[in-house]
Formats: sequence, C-alpha cells, structure tokens
Amino acid sequence: MLNAIIVLLVLYFGSPVLLIWLIGVMFKDLAVYYGGWMIPAVFGLTMGIMLKINGPGDPNADFASVTEVISGSHILGIQTPLALITIGVLSLLVKPVLSFFKRTA
Repeated sequence: MLNAIIVLLVLYFGSPVLLIWLIGVMFKDLAVYYGGWMIPAVFGLTMGIMLKINGPGDPNADFASVTEVISGSHILGIQTPLALITIGVLSLLVKPVLSFFKRTA
C-alpha cells in the first residue's frame, strides 16, 4: 500500500517536472535553430493573435484602450493584427529558406 502511494506521488509530482523539462529542451533546440529570427516571430504571432482576439473598439464608445486602437489600425492598408501575424510567419520561414538556398561544398 505504501509503495502504491509513493508511486502515485512520484507520478503526480514527477510528470509536470518531466513535461516542463521536455518543453524547455524543445524551446532550446528551436532557439538554436532559428537564432535571432525567433524573437520577431514570437512577438508577431502572439501580438497578432491577441489583437485579433481583442478586436477593435466600439466607434461610439467614449474611451478605447490602447489594444483596441492598435487592433483597429492599419499598416500599409493591412489590418495590424494580420500584418503582425504575417511578419511572424515570414520570420519563421526565413531561416529554412536561407538554409535551403545555401550552397554546400
């Protein structure tokens, strides 16, 4: 009975630790591969998705938050959330495309 309780406690507390460790290893490998391109990719994707979820403010409202103003604005004729998502995706594609066209000896 005591062995079963110990096993359950190890699984209960050990599984999240193992999961967090595996996620850390995965992000470390991604950061090594993408390098500096990971920063604009993560920023563009997270901010674009969050602004898209938030949406623009009501035009009849007396006050609009900064995120509502930004999500309702446009960059070169494109909605800001879609522009940020596009920048994020393109930043993720730069490194594979550059390595694809790199000449090997």
